[in-house]
Amino acid sequence: DYVYLSECTPNGSSDAATANFPNIRMLHITDAVQQTPLSDIPLNSWFTCTTANTASVGNFSGLAFYIGRDLYWQESVPIGLIQSAYGGMPAESFMSAQAILSDPAMYPAAVSLTNYSATPSDSWPSGCYNAMIAPLTAFTLRGVFWDQGETNESNQITAGSFHGWLPAEQYDIVLASLVKDWRMKWNTTLPFYIVQLQNIANMNAGASPCTYWGGTEPYTAAANVGIADVRWGQFNTLKLPTTGM
Repeated sequence: DYVYLSECTPNGSSDAATANFPNIRMLHITDAVQQTPLSDIPLNSWFTCTTANTASVGNFSGLAFYIGRDLYWQESVPIGLIQSAYGGMPAESFMSAQAILSDPAMYPAAVSLTNYSATPSDSWPSGCYNAMIAPLTAFTLRGVFWDQGETNESNQITAGSFHGWLPAEQYDIVLASLVKDWRMKWNTTLPFYIVQLQNIANMNAGASPCTYWGGTEPYTAAANVGIADVRWGQFNTLKLPTTGM
């Protein structure tokens, strides 16, 4: 998941407008799902993080920008940033079919995986992996920043919004399986840095709505539990080596 740099407060818009780092290059992967893994992505152009590309920089992940900028300041080496994020998707969508089918704990997703409909669907398990991650395995990566979790707060399909196959209290199982999956695909102990969900909701049902990502949502006590479970699952994933938060 991501928030555009231009939407970050308090300085996102001005940072986007004044960013001038020719040695930082960015690639934004288009949102997509596929039923089978792709070997390449549709034509996307790398662009430099300079004032000539202010609009593109502003529409890039704020998280990725600030991490890349700080790494560049610290290391003084060229930096490549790839944003492959599809907002509102469960973590299971970013796992390979091989990982889902080989892990007994992922049985609910495996059942759905073996019953694909012919029509592309945002709720396909492995859909984002096939379209947005598999083609990137040809790149040499130095690390991954994982900013996701809200969509896994529940395992129910409600009001047309998909929320994952495993319940929120098993998010650590899902995320650990994903980390191992990607490390196998890149054949390295790929460093994973997890962006823990913020504590966004009121703890009392019926309390005033909270402001969240620029909007206002009336969270219930049940939603609080789901968010808390995901946060705890993110923390528990730190048991894996070469992970951070």
